[in-house]
Amino acid sequence: MPIVLNSPVGLDPPDPEELIGYPENAEDDVGPRQAPLIVVTDTASLVAAGLPGNVTANTWNITSDPGPLSRVHVKVGVRAAFAGRLIATDCDFDQQTGAQFCVFIAPGYGMTGFTATYCRFQRSSGVIDSDTASNGAIQVNESDLIASHCDISGCPDGVQGGNDFQLTWCWIHDPIFGSEAHVDGADIDGSGWVIRNSNIVIPNGPAASVNGAVWTQFNESDYADGGLTIVEDSRLEGGGFTVHSQGGLIKCIRTRIGGGLYGNKNATNGGSVQLIDCTALDGVTPIS
Repeated sequence: MPIVLNSPVGLDPPDPEELIGYPENAEDDVGPRQAPLIVVTDTASLVAAGLPGNVTANTWNITSDPGPLSRVHVKVGVRAAFAGRLIATDCDFDQQTGAQFCVFIAPGYGMTGFTATYCRFQRSSGVIDSDTASNGAIQVNESDLIASHCDISGCPDGVQGGNDFQLTWCWIHDPIFGSEAHVDGADIDGSGWVIRNSNIVIPNGPAASVNGAVWTQFNESDYADGGLTIVEDSRLEGGGFTVHSQGGLIKCIRTRIGGGLYGNKNATNGGSVQLIDCTALDGVTPIS
């Protein structure tokens, strides 16, 4: 049963059936459910579709609210910089050479965040250059992210951002290493993250000691709660340490964890990791 968005700032309470462990078919229920009606490739295609902004450097610069996007295939990167919230349903976002992100929610313009439901984010062409070496498919710095049933792949990081992110029933996988040789599934620089019923799989890679399926990096003193990330009923695989805290508390509950080159968890810089009722990837063997 899909999570239903009831407002731009929150999710309905999840159905209890969705909270019974990791959903085995998570990878089958992500990404667009319908073929696109609009394809964005350049400024002319925006004009034809009645969408705002322009395309430069393989990036759609959204400078005013486009309204909810539905069944749009964006074959360039997206930089949203307007007073409002970007909302997308059943959309494809393909990052190309020259674009730094699939979707970037720019700070300083009054953006209130990004809501994505049944969307796909991927880097579909081009090498990872110095400008994109450590970027995420989705990056949101000064507002929140609500992502549900999304397929995220092909960039050095899956999701990057600050406070109040909610990932529900998402699949983050197959990152591409950039010049920094560092990849993370969720690269967290803030507090209030909740990852639920999701599958995050990354390789070990040449910089495995700092790679993580879930990785935090910040000063705990910046947050009243010391920085808190909750991972619940999910599956985390790969990296150097699969769960890696360099600040704040990562609390994993009923989650399958494994495949880390050096271990399941690590904490430095005063960070900490708690595993509560977690198992190895087999879903049976207890880990702590």
